[in-house]
Amino acid sequence: MVHLRLHPALPIMGRGDPGRIRQIVMNLLGNGIKFSRRPKDEPPGQAALAVSLDAEGQIKLQFRDDGIGIAPDFLPQLFEPFGRSEMVTTRRYGGTGLGLAIVRQLVTKMAGDITVESQPGHGATFTVTLPLPVLTPAAPTTKLAGVRVLLAGLADWQAEDWRAVLTPIGAQVQTASLAETQLMLSDPNLAAQRPPILVLSDFDGQGREDAARNATLAVAAPDQRVVVMTRMRSRPSGLIDRQIHQVQALPMLPSEALAAVLSTAALSPSADQRLVTQTEPNGAIRHERMRILVAEDNEINQVVLATQLEKMGHDAVITGDGLEALAAWQSQSFDLVLTDCHMPNMDGFGLTDAIRREERERSLPQVPIIAVTANAQAGEGDRCLARGMTAYLSKPVRMADLRRVIDGAYPVLQSSAGVA
Repeated sequence: MVHLRLHPALPIMGRGDPGRIRQIVMNLLGNGIKFSRRPKDEPPGQAALAVSLDAEGQIKLQFRDDGIGIAPDFLPQLFEPFGRSEMVTTRRYGGTGLGLAIVRQLVTKMAGDITVESQPGHGATFTVTLPLPVLTPAAPTTKLAGVRVLLAGLADWQAEDWRAVLTPIGAQVQTASLAETQLMLSDPNLAAQRPPILVLSDFDGQGREDAARNATLAVAAPDQRVVVMTRMRSRPSGLIDRQIHQVQALPMLPSEALAAVLSTAALSPSADQRLVTQTEPNGAIRHERMRILVAEDNEINQVVLATQLEKMGHDAVITGDGLEALAAWQSQSFDLVLTDCHMPNMDGFGLTDAIRREERERSLPQVPIIAVTANAQAGEGDRCLARGMTAYLSKPVRMADLRRVIDGAYPVLQSSAGVA
């Protein structure tokens, strides 16, 4: 199994040679996979790539595996072309005998360094450091101040992946077996011990389907929020109902895992769940990560909008028409609605009418609604505003324009939050 761990302090963009870096990653990660293979009747081997910053601010790529390891007398000439260690592994596992020598040359050309630690039978760890100039620093990270997250029945390597995502943002991470979790969820006397968020897996530590998690879900309270890791590519990622957020697990992308927990935390009614926010210079409260409801019937436009919002650091919930969007708005909490004007079943105007009517009837604060229209005729924007929408955009939507109108919605969020 392959694991990817990205430290949240990593810069968004740096200057380097992507071709050389890709070659280094493919070679070292490929070696980790190759040398950690197991027979089918044994637990699968593990290979991991962790990317972080070292003490001097250099990019650090650390490749670990639990494979055959390297004998101490082979280490000194490990990076030499056709060295004795390369010839031994080449005869057994295939290859040219040049892989590690090429990696060292590539690292050296980028003024970097590569080291290795290994013991026979205990795998190997290759560490590459690269002094890449930072072009765009790390984005501010939403914090989960003291939010309790229970890793229920996860294997050690699964729990390690989640701790790498959650610990840097302040979450309190606990672990328990599925049996302990089921008892905690089903016993009323243990209600105070229940964390607001559970993380489960639909497969066990050896990659086999794990039906025990269904028994855990069966005893979960209706307000218990759950993140489920799945190894089945046919199963969708994202919020699959009010209670469960699903993420792909092989490999588990840290950005998707973080988005799943933040989305789940935003839905959790628990009193100890607090998302840290920032205050804008104009006094408006701005969530570092917003939940945005998107109503769009065109699949290509859905992908474009979801990608743009993700790059801006927001979570998007996609619906196919106004009726689906209205049902989602009625059952979930959103910071903003982004809607196409013309859709089947219920268009954006009908959706806006329904939301504004229900807000008045239930004395709810107004959610900002941004219209997206392909109609460039004069007066279309005025029609959107007259129907109660906050702002409008013309297709094709550019990210700069999308960011501008979302930023313009913050005064609405300010008044909704009661900030003077």
